[in-house]
Amino acid sequence: MTTETKKQAILFDWGNTLMRVFEDETGPMASWSRIELLPGVRESLELLSGRYTLVLATKAADSDEVAIREALLLGGISPFIDRIFCRKNTGVAKPAPAFYLKILEELALPPSACLMVGDTLEDDVLAPRRLGMHGVHLSQSGEAPALTDWPVIHHFEELAIVAAQLLEGATAR
Repeated sequence: MTTETKKQAILFDWGNTLMRVFEDETGPMASWSRIELLPGVRESLELLSGRYTLVLATKAADSDEVAIREALLLGGISPFIDRIFCRKNTGVAKPAPAFYLKILEELALPPSACLMVGDTLEDDVLAPRRLGMHGVHLSQSGEAPALTDWPVIHHFEELAIVAAQLLEGATAR
């Protein structure tokens, strides 16, 4: 299935969602002394890539699309990411509505056919939800969240089930 024929997309935050951020490292991630995927990321992306367009949506300030792709290659997940959107290629930073609207326009998908996954509540869950997208909070703390009206996952392996539940029938709306 090509990117163009997929009717739904999953957008991922980058740092501390797909790949670990090391506070002692600076500059573009591709130049860091170590690269580490979060547990379950590679396997989940491989599974999801057959059904959904997979998109990286990051507010990374140090990296452009080329540097991000290089870091994804080093992490072994570049083949699964169809598109990359960042501050440098959109002209606007996440969580501004214009950032997400640019992605929706480029993907030619309605908000209800898109799901954003990330570790930062405002940037990755609430901002896209205000535009009609689905949002999933990745909370690796293992703590049960307070009552919310959005899904929370603690392990990447949970994402395939949650994505299917949220996106099922989205293109029919």
